[in-house]
Amino acid sequence: MGKLTDWDWKEAYKKIPDLPADFREYALDLFDGEHILYYHGRGVNQTVICPVCRESTRYNSRTQIFPKSGDGGICMGCGRRGIYAHALRVTRPCVREAYIFLGQKFGEDGFILRGFKMILIERNPLNIRDMEEEPMELRLIEYRRLFITKEGYLTQFSSPNWECIHRTASGYGICYVEEEENSCWQPTTGDDYKKFYMYLYPGIYEEMQGTAAQYCCMEKLFGKDPEAEISIPVPRYTYGGQHSLTVWEYLLSYAKDRKLEILLKCGLENLAMEKLAGGALHYNPKAKNPWDYLKVTKERFKWMCAHNPGIRMFEICKYERRNGLKLDDEICDALGAAGLNVAEFEYFLRFMSPKQLSNRLLKYTGKKGNMRSTAITYRDYLHMREDLGYDMTNTIYTYPRNLQREHDKLVIEQNERAAEKRRKEVESKYKKIRERFKEAAVVYSFEEKGLLIRPAKNATEIVNEGRKLHHCVGGDRYLKSHGERKTIICFLRHKKTPAVPYITVEVEPTGKIRQWYGTHDTKPDEKKINRFLKDYCNQLDLKALAKEAKVKIAAALEAVAI
Repeated sequence: MGKLTDWDWKEAYKKIPDLPADFREYALDLFDGEHILYYHGRGVNQTVICPVCRESTRYNSRTQIFPKSGDGGICMGCGRRGIYAHALRVTRPCVREAYIFLGQKFGEDGFILRGFKMILIERNPLNIRDMEEEPMELRLIEYRRLFITKEGYLTQFSSPNWECIHRTASGYGICYVEEEENSCWQPTTGDDYKKFYMYLYPGIYEEMQGTAAQYCCMEKLFGKDPEAEISIPVPRYTYGGQHSLTVWEYLLSYAKDRKLEILLKCGLENLAMEKLAGGALHYNPKAKNPWDYLKVTKERFKWMCAHNPGIRMFEICKYERRNGLKLDDEICDALGAAGLNVAEFEYFLRFMSPKQLSNRLLKYTGKKGNMRSTAITYRDYLHMREDLGYDMTNTIYTYPRNLQREHDKLVIEQNERAAEKRRKEVESKYKKIRERFKEAAVVYSFEEKGLLIRPAKNATEIVNEGRKLHHCVGGDRYLKSHGERKTIICFLRHKKTPAVPYITVEVEPTGKIRQWYGTHDTKPDEKKINRFLKDYCNQLDLKALAKEAKVKIAAALEAVAI
């Protein structure tokens, strides 16, 4: 059913039922334990005043325990729980808010869900400024309405410029006002609803009986004793984790698409939750049977009702009907366990049939493996084979005997090719590093106490240093800086193992150490390395450094000329 556009509002508003008789007590009970119990007095006598019932209770320290600010207490008059506060220290009213949903039968077969904001104002009865006002006031603002009828639905909100608040003669009763011609209510999509922690007035299922919301299957998700907001598990391959769902959101989704009832009654809770969580599920609203509504075959619909698939498998079931495939239950079981989406499924179909894919996944997974993990490994394996230029029509490549072993081999091969490509690229781009190594080695090389330091020989050596020590020195910024003589990348290593990377040092042409790091940006043997680098800087030839500075200037001028 669609959204109602042509409606007799005056007649509709006359059908809105009155608030339940016990609504006031229910609203006040929501604040139980949060009321302020004001106390005052001198000497051995104290008086406690409850703003709800306005009863005063006297305490005597000789026979009773005095109230203490911040402690919990109970009013002897009405029995409500609250928190003690010294009346002379409270100068402002205490304001608290709560939100509540109220479901009621509307007209002959309609249902209305009403959202209320309750404001409890408790004033200090001894405060002179508040003498003309009542100590407790409960305000009620109705700000949301959702009408559900057999013809459609409608959502409304009250205009923020109009406050639906009224003070009763007693000053502390239910504060609700009938709207003048209901001009304050405006239509809305309902999707702009802001979430608050809300309560649900009991008896909503009884009110639904005989209305257009009778078959909304709300009890399947919210339980027999519903709360206004619940957390529903969303299937792992879409959003994961938990999704917060309110009664308003659920009934609005049902009002927009009444066939949500089909999903829940057929045992397709995962798809219903995907839809409620905002998943993009595409149905055929004009269908006359459930499988046409879901755009799947009749046989696949039976399988879905028995297995409750998630959205990914649901899309594959639609893909089967759309492309005329024949998937048996065993194939669907494997695809569902693998968690493949349509794009992944289509990629596998480039190299094998659905039956072959199912058999391979079952074989590679084994009895104790994880089907999803296997599917990801197999997909990555085929992608790497294809990217590396292998003949994908050769079944030796598409159906490896040991998937994990062949996958790991391809990872190594891919990394080696990438490293070789990077080596050729940097050697061509930063060939000045190799050409100037000899003159830099004379100035920046040093040995002492089993350690040695020297500049990089070429760009490849700098890239390998960053890859083996897992830091960023192999990036273009450092290569460019070294090539232009803005800084010099030097390697500090043990004299016994000069080929094993240990510390990378960045030296400025003035002989100052800009930074140094070991593996994973750590600083091993920091005190020892700092002493060595201090000696290293002290022994640098200042004249040679000055010459290097001129080389740096010349290199910069050369770059500008190019």
